[in-house]
Amino acid sequence: MHGLDTSNVSSRVESSQVEFEPNTWFDNCRDVGDALCLTFIWSCRVPVAQAIRDSGAGEHAAVDLYSMCREVAEVVMTNEIKDHPLGGEGMYSLLRMC
Repeated sequence: MHGLDTSNVSSRVESSQVEFEPNTWFDNCRDVGDALCLTFIWSCRVPVAQAIRDSGAGEHAAVDLYSMCREVAEVVMTNEIKDHPLGGEGMYSLLRMC
């Protein structure tokens, strides 16, 4: 268990109340509260099955958001590595597979 307590996350914002810019994190988002909660839980490296239980979000929403988080992280890291190569002479890099 990761001991993440999301029981006090009670404020909900319906996406119909807020307009988001196209091609942003919350574009076409049905429940902003779930998206924020799941994004935070993903950043804490909580497995998706536990994230579903902890956040109360639907299984499809959690799996989709976790996939999007991984995709964005991969694109950012790919671009970072191109701009700033890892390692070098006399330097060691430790990489963990996710």
